[in-house]
Amino acid sequence: MKKIDVLAKTAEAARLAEALRAAEALRAAKALELAEKLKAAEALKVGIRRELGEVVSNTKKAKLFAGSAEHKAARWAEYEEKMMNNPKKWSYERWSKQYETNMKNPKVGLGKEDDYGKLFGGTSKTVKTKFTYRQVDIYRHEEKYMGQLKTGKLSLTKQVREFDIPKDAWLVKRGYKVEYILEKGGSKPLLKALDKAKITYKIGTQIP
Repeated sequence: MKKIDVLAKTAEAARLAEALRAAEALRAAKALELAEKLKAAEALKVGIRRELGEVVSNTKKAKLFAGSAEHKAARWAEYEEKMMNNPKKWSYERWSKQYETNMKNPKVGLGKEDDYGKLFGGTSKTVKTKFTYRQVDIYRHEEKYMGQLKTGKLSLTKQVREFDIPKDAWLVKRGYKVEYILEKGGSKPLLKALDKAKITYKIGTQIP
């Protein structure tokens, strides 16, 4: 009887060991499958990033014309990617209206720059300051005159307060006459800031 018990226990132990080996093999197979899936997912991510990089690179090389259908589509794609999962993302209709406005304003501004340049005898120029470069709309070298044309009403925004005026004030201290032409005026805080920086300004159109 004892011999039979021993044999039975030995057989049970063998079955248990076999079951354990099968379970271990199954876990190993699942682990391998999971690893393969992770590798595939990573490869997919790399591929997507490469494709996106090529799209951006091709877009830059193409030098899309601002205002064209291709330019608009590219900018919308960039906006969608940037605002992905952002609850503040605009609808296409709202974004499209802003895009059209943005495209229209530079055309109007550049047209006015040409008119003022002809009238004042100046040219558009980029000058270096101790901060960064400053774009000057109407530049007359001999008179050290720098005119900044603003076709819309100008306010003391962060850009104007922290970047534009400090550069212009720096130029004024170096003997340049910096003048803002505010065709539609400016806010009181802006005019006060210009006065403080000794930057002159004219309100209203200066073209007869």
